[in-house]
Amino acid sequence: SARVLRDAVLSLADEVPGVRALVNSGRLSVPTWLVDSPLNTPDSDTFGGWMMPGAPMDDAPLSNDVQPRWLLEAVSASPAPAFALLHFGTLDDNAHRSIAALDLTLVALPDDGLAARRYDARAGTCYLIRPDQHVAARWRRFDAAAVRAALARATHPT
Repeated sequence: SARVLRDAVLSLADEVPGVRALVNSGRLSVPTWLVDSPLNTPDSDTFGGWMMPGAPMDDAPLSNDVQPRWLLEAVSASPAPAFALLHFGTLDDNAHRSIAALDLTLVALPDDGLAARRYDARAGTCYLIRPDQHVAARWRRFDAAAVRAALARATHPT
């Protein structure tokens, strides 16, 4: 298995110079979980799964008629690092205007795909995503005031 090979390479790399070339530190790293960060807004709704505030985002394929696309690509699609709002299901015009006023990258997602399953989402579920692709907050329905408060907390913690 990959883990056995990794462990063998790491144990021999100190003593066998030729083995050092097999060490790939990128493969050995994993994203940091920031669940105790003061930048997170605690849940006010009940969720299952591991996509809690402070968790690094899980990726998922998104269906697209033109070309395959991934969730992490959609979140980082803006030219400068920005906060993003994942919204599962449909949004009305008032919500669109509120999100635009908050200067968020909106990533509209279906509430029945792989991303919805990974994020324990149903129609109306929202996730606020930090520029470093960690979950900052999540709700079962869009509320502009709650999103504004979570943005303030994530950018100016007290």
